[in-house]
Amino acid sequence: MRASALIVYDITEPYSYANVRLHLNEIRRTMPPDTQITVVGTKADMVELRKVKFADAALFCSTNSLQLQECSARTGENVKNAFVELVERILERQRVDIYEPSFNVESIDQEINVFSKWSLLCCWY
Repeated sequence: MRASALIVYDITEPYSYANVRLHLNEIRRTMPPDTQITVVGTKADMVELRKVKFADAALFCSTNSLQLQECSARTGENVKNAFVELVERILERQRVDIYEPSFNVESIDQEINVFSKWSLLCCWY
């Protein structure tokens, strides 16, 4: 199972946004390196009170390889999307893991070559 995390901040509170970096550092310190992280700005319906620019959050997320969503619990806008996108990324990562070989092809070739050399010396071959 893949680890995932949502870091939530309030777009009307700069202090809330400032804590995103602290939460990110904690997640990266304690969680597996392939943890899927989505940053979610809440209160997207309160544009007139916005204090955190979307462009700033987008740049931070892009720089740190994070996904960004803004949503509104009041209107329901993008609430489901934040979770659906996170789950889709986890499932995609699991699909990739299934198809990536967990062994080294070169080492298998070397083992076959060693086996072939020994088989020439063996009396039953």
